Amino acid sequence: MERGYFLDATADRHFSLLKIDDALKDLIYEITSGAVRWRGYFDWILSSLEIGRVKRETLLLLYLAMYQLFFLDKAAHHVVKETVEYVKRVQGREAAGFVNAVLRRIMREGREIPLPAEPVTRLSVKYSFPIWIVRRWHERFGAERTEKILANLSRRPRFCLRVDTSRMEREHAMEELKKAGLQVTAGRYVDTALYVEKLRPVLKHELLKKGVISVQDEASQRAVCLLGGKEGERILDACCGLGTKGRQIKELFGVEPVSMDIRRRERKIQRFVLGDCLSPPLKEEAFDRILLDAPCSSLGIIRRHPEIKWRRKEEHVAQFLSYQFDLLKGLIGTLRRGGRIVYSVCSFEEEETEHVIRRAQSELGLKVEEAFLSVPDEYEMDGFFAARLEKP
Repeated sequence: MERGYFLDATADRHFSLLKIDDALKDLIYEITSGAVRWRGYFDWILSSLEIGRVKRETLLLLYLAMYQLFFLDKAAHHVVKETVEYVKRVQGREAAGFVNAVLRRIMREGREIPLPAEPVTRLSVKYSFPIWIVRRWHERFGAERTEKILANLSRRPRFCLRVDTSRMEREHAMEELKKAGLQVTAGRYVDTALYVEKLRPVLKHELLKKGVISVQDEASQRAVCLLGGKEGERILDACCGLGTKGRQIKELFGVEPVSMDIRRRERKIQRFVLGDCLSPPLKEEAFDRILLDAPCSSLGIIRRHPEIKWRRKEEHVAQFLSYQFDLLKGLIGTLRRGGRIVYSVCSFEEEETEHVIRRAQSELGLKVEEAFLSVPDEYEMDGFFAARLEKP
């Protein structure tokens, strides 16, 4: 994960090599993702206790133990015992003695440590977010709304699914998932969306294997709905990734899109083009509609991918602005006059949303027809932005 991979993909890769049951996999992932999510808060506790420098391997084990002590309904003495015994096996008696002493201090004093007095630093520690993110949201949204956003993004995530309603009604799919013991609720904004509390049982379900349901956030589904389309039109799914949105385009509009990506990887896509949006290997005015789901800071999906907040730096946001506009500029020649392009990002930062669209209007002459911005305190969706633009 520290090499840049997503936490869930890293966990699944390791799980595939081990013979353990699903309940244990879920527990391991819960503890690991929780340790990643709350490591900023844990760092505050350790620094307040003046623990001093700790080896990286030992620090990671302390994070795992602290998550269990603070957030799981598990006996504290069991957590300490299991952690110390593991450290003794892999790092020796001296390291085990150190970890034992630290964890027992945390048990006695950890919950009594006061949060910082300064408002931005306090929110940064309380919700375990880098201070630069808290500061920029505090300046934009104010203290009260920033705290709501941070609280929302710090919760355990729900998982959204898309139902291919051309094959099965959403209500029928919900009933089938409920029979498998899943808690299921309908999405509020897209009639193909539904939510489950646990994803692992879904990954084994026949509906997923048959392609009746797919994993896709409701905001992302909404972006494809915004694109529109009808049979006979030529549609490009630029930056197609694994083809999730391309499949939704086919389900909704009956059109098999041309799917383009800069990387070649294993995909189940019929009409794939290897190419770069900056200089696409496509004919001029070849498409009636284009979906550009652009690379971004991904700050809107921190709830599902808490590792993102520790990887990003503030300067990355401005860098994405330039890159995202260049992608739009590179693609616009492949769109016919009167055609539509949807620009979307899983971010709600101004630079990646409003600023990109303003440049598209002023420098490319595009006209905004419709747009939506999902901020996590207002909706149960990811932080997300999408705009449909017309080429005059």
